[in-house]
Amino acid sequence: MTSKMLWPLILVSTLLSGCGSGAESESEATATAQVRVTVAKLAAMSRHLEGYGAVGFAPELLHTVSAAADVRVERVLVSAGESVAMGQALLVVRPTATTSLDTEKALNDARFASQELSRLESLRQQQLATNAEVAVARQANANAIATLASLRQRNGPSDGQVKADRAGLVASVEVQQGDVVAAGAPLLHLADRAQLRLRLGIEPAALSQLHEGQAVAIVAVYDAAVKANGHVVKVVRQIDPQTRLGEALVDVDAAGGLLPGATVKAAIEIAQRVQVLSVPRQAVLYAGGRSYAYVVRAGKASQVWVKTGQDDGRNIEIVDGIKPGDEVVVEGNYELEDGMAVKIAAPSP
Repeated sequence: MTSKMLWPLILVSTLLSGCGSGAESESEATATAQVRVTVAKLAAMSRHLEGYGAVGFAPELLHTVSAAADVRVERVLVSAGESVAMGQALLVVRPTATTSLDTEKALNDARFASQELSRLESLRQQQLATNAEVAVARQANANAIATLASLRQRNGPSDGQVKADRAGLVASVEVQQGDVVAAGAPLLHLADRAQLRLRLGIEPAALSQLHEGQAVAIVAVYDAAVKANGHVVKVVRQIDPQTRLGEALVDVDAAGGLLPGATVKAAIEIAQRVQVLSVPRQAVLYAGGRSYAYVVRAGKASQVWVKTGQDDGRNIEIVDGIKPGDEVVVEGNYELEDGMAVKIAAPSP
């Protein structure tokens, strides 16, 4: 092929390649990314210490239902976790053989004391007994009656039912059917459902950061939607030999659906700062050991290197690189390049 024939082909090829390059450049220039943004602003920021624990009841607030005399448990009518009303039957008990014998002896003593008092009063009318002898008999009779009444009261009602003297929640049942319980021994414990206590395991090195009154956010492990708030009431600065942890006792301010015995995750607020410039964690990216973010300016994404500070698990403090009021990209930032045109999507519901 002659050179005269090649020149037209070269010219056409050059024109076509030029057109293709221009179209590609135009396509790159008009490339637009859809992003979501948030406005950087000053707000309070907290630092938290996390721990796990179990929900229970404060021991000093438990009401103990005990046996007034030696009894045998015939029936247990309630179980732990059950709500009870005032006057509701909790157990059925019967006096032991020893208790019944003591009651019978007290009854006989009362009968004899009454008869002896009547005899001495009759003799006194006949001038055959002194006033002192009658007084002694009266005292013995009163003592015998009091002893009998006390035993009968401790034995409880004739039907043997032990009833709740207040409304509440059965925290624990200490006996079972057939048990013989000594006088004064606990039968069960009642608790006020509204007052729950949380025992949190804390790393020993973090115990020094805790003190009474600190606010606590609580989330149930069995359901993240079940949440409550509380406050630290005591810090146990001693290591448990089994868990190797210290302990923080937290009173739950409002149960919020928490169940006694549940395992929970809690965050104790150990510090709070006000007027801190922060952005959501997802807004900050990392490269080469440095942090950066994208700020929308004039419809384009501008990459800015930032210096970060405190991280509370949701937001990151921005020490330098971003100013209050900047629109910072929180979604779609992984696909961005510096200078890329962006379209801001509506906020997520």
